[in-house]
Amino acid sequence: LFLAKNRTATFMPDFAHCCNGVAMNFTARWNSASVVLFERANR
Repeated sequence: LFLAKNRTATFMPDFAHCCNGVAMNFTARWNSASVVLFERANR
């Protein structure tokens, strides 16, 4: 039981960190794509 709790405690932050990294990566790509489209529209 202790091992299971310990594994969950170590797994959840890793999972949250992974999701956060994916979300940040997606946001960064979306922002750069928006900037490119915006610059093209302004030309």
